[in-house]
Amino acid sequence: VDSLEDTRPGVITEVYSDDEQVIGSFALERRILVKWEEIPQVLRDAIISVEDQNFYQHWGVDLFGVARASLRNAMNGRIVEGGSTLTQQLSKNLFLTPEKTLRRKIQEAMLAIQIERNYTKQQILTWYCNLGYMGHGQYGFAAAADFYFGKNIKDLSLAEAAMLAGLFKAPTKYAPHINLPAARARANEVLTNMVQAGF
Repeated sequence: VDSLEDTRPGVITEVYSDDEQVIGSFALERRILVKWEEIPQVLRDAIISVEDQNFYQHWGVDLFGVARASLRNAMNGRIVEGGSTLTQQLSKNLFLTPEKTLRRKIQEAMLAIQIERNYTKQQILTWYCNLGYMGHGQYGFAAAADFYFGKNIKDLSLAEAAMLAGLFKAPTKYAPHINLPAARARANEVLTNMVQAGF
């Protein structure tokens, strides 16, 4: 967990001409890193409303969220809702494999608790915004804002922030340039969650 501070994810390398025009860019993971101050409040609210409404109240694991998800999954006879917090998702993406076993979920929870003990909520949400896969080779919300909307992350509208927050769940399924009706429906879910969360 201590290594989080030294995390240096890959970013875009740009090649410039003599007159300072970008003539090419290269990246294994197309990522534009942003600081906390650069993430607009509307995007923070959208992410928290759809991924972890109790983000500012829990200590890495949301026992109420786990119970709620377990009940909904049992009622539906299949997994329809995850109980992971935003911090657990971050720990899974950084340190663990995607396997769905009880052992891995316990590891995820233990890592999330350690992350919460050592870092602020601002640091955790910033890492989350910079590291997540957003589809089509884009990593992080800033790269996704540029790719999908041709905008700097700070210029996102409410609708665009909701669409990006919804995209994180299934980037291929909800990509607006591939399936706009699905992307809009998912964005509407995010907007509903934002209203319900008081944002």
